[in-house]
Order: sequence, then structure tokens, then C-alpha cells
Amino acid sequence: MAFKFRLQKLLDYRKEQKKMAEEELARKQKYLQEIEEQLHEIKQQEEQLHQFHRQQVQKTDLVTLLSMENYQQLLDEQFYQNYQEFNRASQDVETKRNTVVKFWQSCEILHKLKEKSYQGYLEDEKSRERQANDEVALFNYYKSSESLLF
Repeated sequence: MAFKFRLQKLLDYRKEQKKMAEEELARKQKYLQEIEEQLHEIKQQEEQLHQFHRQQVQKTDLVTLLSMENYQQLLDEQFYQNYQEFNRASQDVETKRNTVVKFWQSCEILHKLKEKSYQGYLEDEKSRERQANDEVALFNYYKSSESLLF
């Protein structure tokens, strides 16, 4: 008789949920990294603007100054929007990470239950085997006893 865990379908279902949650977490982490890269790129653009301004201080006209100011405002707005998105994405990643941990814990509980179930199955099998061996030995003893009587 082969071992069969009665909650195997539930374990498989929870493993699939955990796998899907891990994939979703990976997508959210990738998105968060993309936002971080965008924030870094905006900061680099601001630095380039400041360097340009420092180099052109003596030669700048009003139109260039206004253009630089408008560009700086645009960069500030982009940074603010991306920073808000970064915070939201960070919260999403943390929420999804907690979900993955919960699914992992539920799988671990079922794995431990399966292991205990399997150990019980092995003990039952050993007990049956011992009982069968005892019966064979007893049968052989009675058979040899009968041959001595006759």
C-alpha cells in the first residue's frame, strides 16, 4: 500500500499560489527598480543642467535663463511624480513580500503535516510487517510442533 497524503491537493494549490505570488513580487520589484533608475536619471539631468548653468553664467541671456528655469521645473515635477510612484511601488513590494511569506508559511505547515503523516505511515507499515513476521514464525512453530507429535 503506497503512501498517499490526504491534503496533497491543498498543498499543491498553496504551492501554486506561492509561485504566483513570487512571480508577482518579482514583477513589482522590477517595476520598482525601473522607477529608481528614472529617479537617478532625473537627478543626472539636473546635475547636467547645473553644470551647464555654472559654465554659462557669464554668457547667458534671458531666454536661456528662462528655458533653464522651465526645464528645472519640469525635472522637479517629474522627480516628484516618480518619487510618489516609487513610494507606492515600495509599499506594493512590501505587501507582496508579506503575502509570499504567508504562502510560504502555509506550505511549510502542510509539508510538516505531510512529513508527520508519512512517518506515521512508515510506523504502521513496520508494525504490519512485524505482525506478519510474527504470524509466519508462529505458524512455522505450530507446524514443527505438530510434526514432532506425530
